[in-house]
Amino acid sequence: MYCRVFVVDFDGTGAHGTALAPEVETALRTARARGYRAILATGRLLEDLHHLRVDLGIFDAVVAENGGVVWLPARDRLIREADPPPASFLDRIRAAGMPFHVGSVLVGTWQEWASEALDLVRESGLDLQLVFNRGAVMILPSGVTKETGVRRALVELGRSARNAIAFGDAENDLPLLRAVELGVAARGSVASVLGAADERLAHPGPEGVAQFVRRVVEAGGVAPTPARHGIEIGTSSDGRPVRLPADAGNVLVTGDAQSGKSWLAGLLAERLVESGHRIVVIDPEGDHDDIGHHPGALVLGARLPLPDPAALPEVLEWSRTGLVLDLSGLLGDERRGYTRAALRALVEMRERTGLPQWIVVDEAHEALHVDDECVTGSARSSGKLLLATYRPSVLSDAVLSTVGTHLLLPTVDPQERLFLEEWLGGRLPSELRPAVLLDQPRPRHAGMISDLGGAATWKVFAPSPRHTRQTHHGRKYADGRVPSGRGFRFLAGDGGILAEAHDLDEWRAAVLRVPLDSLRHHLAGGDFSRWMAEAMGEAAVAGRMRAVEASARAGAAPGRHEIVSRALG
Repeated sequence: MYCRVFVVDFDGTGAHGTALAPEVETALRTARARGYRAILATGRLLEDLHHLRVDLGIFDAVVAENGGVVWLPARDRLIREADPPPASFLDRIRAAGMPFHVGSVLVGTWQEWASEALDLVRESGLDLQLVFNRGAVMILPSGVTKETGVRRALVELGRSARNAIAFGDAENDLPLLRAVELGVAARGSVASVLGAADERLAHPGPEGVAQFVRRVVEAGGVAPTPARHGIEIGTSSDGRPVRLPADAGNVLVTGDAQSGKSWLAGLLAERLVESGHRIVVIDPEGDHDDIGHHPGALVLGARLPLPDPAALPEVLEWSRTGLVLDLSGLLGDERRGYTRAALRALVEMRERTGLPQWIVVDEAHEALHVDDECVTGSARSSGKLLLATYRPSVLSDAVLSTVGTHLLLPTVDPQERLFLEEWLGGRLPSELRPAVLLDQPRPRHAGMISDLGGAATWKVFAPSPRHTRQTHHGRKYADGRVPSGRGFRFLAGDGGILAEAHDLDEWRAAVLRVPLDSLRHHLAGGDFSRWMAEAMGEAAVAGRMRAVEASARAGAAPGRHEIVSRALG
């Protein structure tokens, strides 16, 4: 994982008695000076922390009342996550003689009064819950936890739980420790926390917290990702689930054209979104627009225009899931240039914020075949790349060297097969023979090699069903190019040239961007089908195009996507 946020509990974890421990304060100040964010998450009332003169200015957010209240010190903004208890409920507590204290949302008492508190909640008919914190009992609206408060704070700070490490020691810390990427139990934690945490502190109390924070900061924010974050992507022949390892590293998906590699890359992207990762999909051919159906995702380049690559970090802030950048309306060189500029901007953003956690690059051979810093930097950076290509042989050596997990679909192409055999042969143990592995995946199956360069493992699996469909634009035409002088010229009304296409891939991209008047002119004259038949030698495509042209001459007004889909299948 790549940590950019530390979340620290107060009592029993980050504090000595009623004061924040100096060693924790120093460690967090150092971390914040290097771009990390710090959140205090406590069951205490915010007023109590002020009364104790805790220096809350070292935190970017304070989550108090066990998630009921979020305070942003820099903005002095107080957010109440639920309504306060009604006066009638407090009257019942007073009448019962129960000792209690009240915050903006929370009502607190002690463990010996838990039974009476539960009876009062039942009698009141209110939707309240009892939350235990060692010897204390908190009465809160149902659903309010440290987890919900911290998630709200992360939204306000523009950060993600997938880049957060949290420290806790008591029952009320459990939801938070499970929600973040790495949950750490303080020494002396209750048994349930020790059992649920991903790691346990070796040193007691605040000393252990401070040491852990310093260690992560010194490592540049990089820490092991717990195995529980592995992502299920399919089923093996014996019916067991197959998971993409949590520490998969960069992932490469290869297979011949139309082998299903874009579909499989889309499945992984879908699963990443569902597990809470923020992703960006660089989609040269418009295959992944349906991922944008997830709440909080944005698809740009289809109905909404592509932003300047330098503005992508700001746009990503507006999404809650991620972005799909549909580049199908750009020509080849424009796509490659946009992809590299986007990688440059996104890598800078995730070094700073941790977002996006994953960048998905389909048809990766188009832009990642060079050793430009934007390419090699994206492969080395602390986030992860998911690359799909039918031409792995042209990928940059710097990119290939960072691949930790390889998903294989059938590869028959002789050049690519030879490359894969040689490349994998240099990275796999002798018992895993690449020539044999490449033949093992059956139709509708894939193979997975994980931990390339280490103790590699091999699995064949049937991919899981997708919840979103792939928007398929037919076969890829980039290799069938015509020489200069035989390209299709899209003309404006005054005879000027709007765009020129030298293959069907460039033709499709131009159709999606030139003015409709130009398309109607060429449809009426039968220009498209004539070029496809005579220059490209694509008889089948030309035949389908003639049908589109005939319908246009009969009065129909086909749209851009209809022209492309009917012609290219």
